[in-house]
Amino acid sequence: MPQSTQCYDCLHYSGEFKCEAFPKGIPRQIYTGEHDHTKEFEGDNGIRFESLEEFDKELTNSNKRLK
Repeated sequence: MPQSTQCYDCLHYSGEFKCEAFPKGIPRQIYTGEHDHTKEFEGDNGIRFESLEEFDKELTNSNKRLK
């Protein structure tokens, strides 16, 4: 089965094919990349893909400003 890296790269991913949007399991359509989870998906409660890399960059920049 093809896999997307979108879940692994997401701020909300918690491991074992689960995340804040889908605590009981990420739907196959998202996990395989058939659906781009930057767009709404039934049952996601408004929680969508957010780049972990971008979050880390913003956090690093925030910390630099505090020094």
